[in-house]
Amino acid sequence: MKQFLSDDVKDILSSGIEPKDNDKYIYRLDLSAIEIKALLNIFEEVQSNEQLQEELEYLIKSKQIFKRLKKLHKSAKKQEAMRKATEHRSTIAKEKINNAINILRIENKNISIYSLSKTSGVAYNTIKKYISKELLEDLNK
Repeated sequence: MKQFLSDDVKDILSSGIEPKDNDKYIYRLDLSAIEIKALLNIFEEVQSNEQLQEELEYLIKSKQIFKRLKKLHKSAKKQEAMRKATEHRSTIAKEKINNAINILRIENKNISIYSLSKTSGVAYNTIKKYISKELLEDLNK
């Protein structure tokens, strides 16, 4: 089954949608669970029936199966902008956590992930990502 599918998919892709090694696009086909099950059933039937194979080849070549194939742009500029934005958000979160540590120290309160979260306004899981248990123990000494 895999060989049959891969040859036909290569045929449809080579008719104008063939991604290249340096292609700046990601290709995605959105299917519901029912559509996936239906396709799998069709492909199983097709393997044992030559007439169905011909019909499926026609559908693939006429691009009926791939009508919902989406070409998503993946630019280097966009990726770099996303990386910078993530770094910026991380820096802000770290600053808030450091400020919360200082506030809790001044108030002589116990420093825990929960107290840091409440004081800084940063999500509990974000604080867990940046503050280890060992660091918490050191901060409370």
